[in-house]
Amino acid sequence: MSKRKARNKPKVSTEGKYKALNAFLMLVIVFFVLYSIAKLPRRQKPVASKESRPSVIMPKSAEPLIVAPVIKTKPTEVGTKTEVVPTKPAVIPPKPTTTVSVTPKTKVTIPVSKPKPSAVATKTVKPTVKPAPVKPKEAQKPVTLALKVPPKPAATPIKTSSQGQKMIAIVIDDWGYNLNSAQVLDAKNYSITAAILPNLDNTREVADILHERGFEIILHLPMEPKEGAGLEKDTLLVSLKESQIKDIITKDLSSIPYAKGVNNHMGSLATSDTRTMSTVLKTLRRKNLYFLDSYVIGDSVCADLAKEYRVPFVRRDVFLDNDSQPDYIRAQLARLKSLADEKGWAIGIGHDRRNTLEVLKEEMPKLEKEGYKFVYVSELVK
Repeated sequence: MSKRKARNKPKVSTEGKYKALNAFLMLVIVFFVLYSIAKLPRRQKPVASKESRPSVIMPKSAEPLIVAPVIKTKPTEVGTKTEVVPTKPAVIPPKPTTTVSVTPKTKVTIPVSKPKPSAVATKTVKPTVKPAPVKPKEAQKPVTLALKVPPKPAATPIKTSSQGQKMIAIVIDDWGYNLNSAQVLDAKNYSITAAILPNLDNTREVADILHERGFEIILHLPMEPKEGAGLEKDTLLVSLKESQIKDIITKDLSSIPYAKGVNNHMGSLATSDTRTMSTVLKTLRRKNLYFLDSYVIGDSVCADLAKEYRVPFVRRDVFLDNDSQPDYIRAQLARLKSLADEKGWAIGIGHDRRNTLEVLKEEMPKLEKEGYKFVYVSELVK
């Protein structure tokens, strides 16, 4: 009986089995999809207000920003106390987030008001430590371009006598060749300086006579000229050694007592030679004598060297008798007066000649009446 039932039961084909399996799998997939959808978070629908304005949601987690206090230091004068003014932290709200629900094709403008700054509380606090005084910065001044003009040199003060008189020094060179003119002038009335040549027959005698008559005595030291002719005995040559120059000066001075200084006889080459004049001036410094530069050449080095070796020094202004005519000598005296008016003093050099001495004897009283004072060279050296 059972065998008969089994034969009568219909057999399931392979195709039907596949269809059943596919249906089962589709059910499983649908179930999984539905389950996943159910687990998704539900989206809340925004609720628009009656006026269709967006609602502004402030995040609770947002904390106010804190601004560090600012210390304001006002520039004060040096020595005063510095005040520190802290400012209260200002609370700046974060930028608002807005949720907007609008209908399609509707343009909405959202005004966002700026937060008003909070009031700043000021408080004066005295610092516990006194700060170092700070010099306030000066306001920057506008820069102007200007050419720098060198200041004008100060005018050289005019040297005059204690009574305000213009001073003139007269020097007579070449004494010693003879005694013919020794009695013409008396320097006790008008101060005159006599430059006496050494190593001559009349050197010592004329020195005695002129000293007795009130002259200031100086050595008229022979020096080498550029021409090289008509040299005196023991003339200082630029080729001499330093020791030879010193010996000549010492010997010449021993023949002329009363000497207070030295001037050069000729010497256009020697006075322009640095080595020679350095030796001469160092020797005069040791003997406490001044030097009068007869200034026979324009490139004389005497002035600079005298300053370097600290030797009292002065320079001639006018030669009185390059021409022996009396009118020429008077014209040179007029020139000497003009120079004295200009700088307060002047030095004129003449020679032991009859015309020169006679003109001076005639003109010196006139110059004195005009207010000029005659002085020795030693009163003008510096």
